[in-house]
Amino acid sequence: MTTKIPAELVDDQVFGRRNLIINGNMSVNQRGSDSATTLSTTSEIFTLDRFRVEQGAITGNNGTTEVSTDVPSGQGFTKSFKVTGGSSVSYGSYGYTTINYRGEGQDFSQVLHGTSSAKTVTISFWVKSSVTGTYSLNHTKYDGSTERFNVSEYTISQANTWEYKKINVVGDTSVAASDWIRLYWHLGGDSLHKQATAGSWVNGAATARATSNQPNMSSTNGATFFLTGVQFEVGDTATPFEHRSFGEELALCERYFQRINNPMLRGVATTTNTTTVAVNRLGLPLKSEMRSAPSIALAGTFKVYDGLNIGTVTNVQATYSSTSSLEADTLCSFNSTAGNPVLSYLTGDNKITADAEL
Repeated sequence: MTTKIPAELVDDQVFGRRNLIINGNMSVNQRGSDSATTLSTTSEIFTLDRFRVEQGAITGNNGTTEVSTDVPSGQGFTKSFKVTGGSSVSYGSYGYTTINYRGEGQDFSQVLHGTSSAKTVTISFWVKSSVTGTYSLNHTKYDGSTERFNVSEYTISQANTWEYKKINVVGDTSVAASDWIRLYWHLGGDSLHKQATAGSWVNGAATARATSNQPNMSSTNGATFFLTGVQFEVGDTATPFEHRSFGEELALCERYFQRINNPMLRGVATTTNTTTVAVNRLGLPLKSEMRSAPSIALAGTFKVYDGLNIGTVTNVQATYSSTSSLEADTLCSFNSTAGNPVLSYLTGDNKITADAEL
């Protein structure tokens, strides 16, 4: 007996890669701690890879964000993104708090935005909150000059209960998405930002980020909001979540952020005197090609070794990077000979991070 697959599912890419979201199962967290971080007035705080809390015109927020193990049962997820509302939250005009995902426009080219053949997409996810109501999801795109919003509504019907949501967004024929696509799950904010009309593409505006139905979960003391299982696929049908291996998900995340533990950097001692040696361009290859030349952060104490002696780096004079490697110039309390090869390593927290996020 031959089983026929409905044509609409074939059109919706049931075969091969379907989910255009990276780390939609919230499994990769290279930044480290799963513990709660206070939101404060910080504009962007990463909880895990590719997903962040983004805020605008925020004047005070003692709510928190963290990685949680609270997940919907029977779906294969192990982590979720959690935001907890604070007792002292305040906004300026058009202020907002969201969970935000950013993707490169080139990864969404198959949607054909900005053409007469622009396609409908389906965004699906699992959500749980202690505050029920009609929430807003803002699908945003940008072509380098014009930003476009399409706000969809979804309803959280039962408090503290995992619910599966799926949203269809019709393609926009007027503007491409050549630079980026962004998704904003709104959690609350000033009333001025809640003037959007659901279901239509409009030029981006501070007033059109969410609809007037959006509840202020973020300013409800102790309220919780959980998100996991995010999928974005072409077509009008939500298919089961595409589970990729952890290794695949990690490799996709490393285009944007890499954590290198216990790094060993190689360089050459170039000048000496009785107490110091300059080591030029200690180098370290990146794990994979990154989106752009990343910013570098060093955590731990640098030591330098030339085969005989160990010294301590007293000053990282400059850092450099390309999309494929990290480099640093250092000054060391160390006695060596000009031209000697040296190795440098970190003690303490033992990590270097490279950040090329959108």
